[in-house]
Amino acid sequence: SVFTLIQRYQRCIGFKLFRIGSWQLEAWCCPAGEIIPSHSHQTFSSRIIHVLGRMSWTMGDKSKSVSTWQCGWSKPVPAGVNHSAVAHSFSVFLNLERWKTVPTSAAIDFHPA
Repeated sequence: SVFTLIQRYQRCIGFKLFRIGSWQLEAWCCPAGEIIPSHSHQTFSSRIIHVLGRMSWTMGDKSKSVSTWQCGWSKPVPAGVNHSAVAHSFSVFLNLERWKTVPTSAAIDFHPA
């Protein structure tokens, strides 16, 4: 439902922090060792914002590893672009989303590569 505040993807848990019109902010908590396989989101573009922990992000042929020291590091992820991640420790990131449709969750609009 549009009003669901908590979502799961594998062992990650997402919390909807706010939604205003086509904009939505989700906070995602991922346990150490979690692998988010390559996927895209078709109905929104987003900006991933690193908050806590050590994660490796891949988008296209580029990879970036970030740690808590890089809190605030962010990367735009256009709709339809494949990306993936690995949580090397317990990690938290924000997903600021701009939807083309009624917002649901990144976990729902998840299309494996």
